[in-house]
Amino acid sequence: RRLQDLDGEFTLRSALGRGGELRALGRPQDALAEDQSTRDILCSKYGPENHFTLMAGSNLGLSLDMVGLPNDSLEQHQEVHEQRVRVLGEQHELTLRSSVHVAGRLREMGRYDDSLTRLQEIYRLTQTNEELGWTHMTTLLTACSLASTLRHIATLSPALSSQTRKAKVDSARMLNARARDAFVVYGGPRHPEALIAGVGLAADLRFLGRIDGPHGARALAEENLAAFREWGEDHLFTRICEVNLALVLRDAEDETAAELSERGLRGLKENLYVDPHHPLILTASLCHANMLVFAGDSRAARELDEVTHRGLLEKFGPDHPLTQTVAAHLGLRADAGGHAGPDNRISIELDVPKI
Repeated sequence: RRLQDLDGEFTLRSALGRGGELRALGRPQDALAEDQSTRDILCSKYGPENHFTLMAGSNLGLSLDMVGLPNDSLEQHQEVHEQRVRVLGEQHELTLRSSVHVAGRLREMGRYDDSLTRLQEIYRLTQTNEELGWTHMTTLLTACSLASTLRHIATLSPALSSQTRKAKVDSARMLNARARDAFVVYGGPRHPEALIAGVGLAADLRFLGRIDGPHGARALAEENLAAFREWGEDHLFTRICEVNLALVLRDAEDETAAELSERGLRGLKENLYVDPHHPLILTASLCHANMLVFAGDSRAARELDEVTHRGLLEKFGPDHPLTQTVAAHLGLRADAGGHAGPDNRISIELDVPKI
């Protein structure tokens, strides 16, 4: 930037990766500002359908999601996807990647069927496209996103039978396990996508009741937390892994679960202070209320559920599965739905945002 004007071509190209670096550092607000500025300048200079403008637009969608604006993120990714369809065609690798991002935001908005249909179609296309195949990055990212949608459906769909829910999560487990192995081959065990796939795999194992042993949910969740702690004790992803490990500890009836859950929730609030109703905070609050019940403090759990319910109503509305789940915990709905624990309460792991 010292050698040429701020709007120079090579300056703008170098800025494309800056938002991703800031997201990896757990600085979503800074990433959003960087990506918004870069995208606006590129659009002004080269037009909305320029290759680099679309790259910046995709990055902007990721930053919008990380700061807790899923609807804005969905709109941004949909716009980029539509433009890439026009410029590159429906089956181009980058078009498919944009479609995966759209599906992820549909999942976060509670539109599970739409997310599932889209991801299943993308996954089918990656298997039939000679230039892609199983080990391609786009295929692996699709597999991980598909696994997350399957797990969300299994956890938060009250109409499904126990057998159907377990079948969906077992499919998710196989997708995450295979993707994690491929990411490890691609970039080693500390590759960010290998770690993120590991977070999903631990969630699948917990759902299936595979808690103990060297390949169980507890060992993997502890491994995930240790790996992300290398990114920083206060890093956003570290806090996510603390909440997720607490869920495993709770299922194992470990008395340290509530303390770890509280630390994770408090850390998320500190990281995401701009939006107290950030989806990650709301989901972690749902989980921590369950920890309070486990610890015998039902009154505090209800108070937290009431606050969480108001936040979910404001963020997602009354029809979102998470809103309905907390409403069931409060007795506002007749059914608890999904994969309830012994106390008839539901928990679901936090997904690590895409970098």
